[in-house]
Amino acid sequence: MIRLSIAILFTLSVFTVSSDLLAGDQSPDWNDVQIEWHGYVTGLQHACASGKPVMLFFYADWCPTCHAYKKLFRDQEITAMTQQLTMIRINIDEQPEIDASYDLDGGYVPRIFGLYADGRRMSDIYSLNGGYRYFIDADNRDGFIDLMSKIVNSQQPDQSDTNICTNLFE
Repeated sequence: MIRLSIAILFTLSVFTVSSDLLAGDQSPDWNDVQIEWHGYVTGLQHACASGKPVMLFFYADWCPTCHAYKKLFRDQEITAMTQQLTMIRINIDEQPEIDASYDLDGGYVPRIFGLYADGRRMSDIYSLNGGYRYFIDADNRDGFIDLMSKIVNSQQPDQSDTNICTNLFE
């Protein structure tokens, strides 16, 4: 009887989580308490002011992999590394115009880009998996940390326009 009750509770909890994801009722839990997340414009402004490079995420509430990133964003090493970055996330369903401007090899989610502090995309920063260039599987902790390290350690190329940050927001 106890086993049957446990099985029923487990089945109901799985159904509840699955129906929430299918209905898009639940945003991914990406550790908002320990990670300072920004929207697109405020994140670019923060990056320009702080000089920190950007780790830009495109996600969707209905995306199971996006929800699975929860374990990555609870990892102590990853959480510590976010302090060296400006973390921006974009919901593709709420901001399709921004999503379209980063649709370099498809509109899949999650997609991750590295940006210099002035907002320009790092063209040499991408995942090394064989399929989608800007995708990291939620089970690939080492690949995720490697990508973060590459973004943190990227040297911003010299620009003749020293006011590029100012020009972004005029």
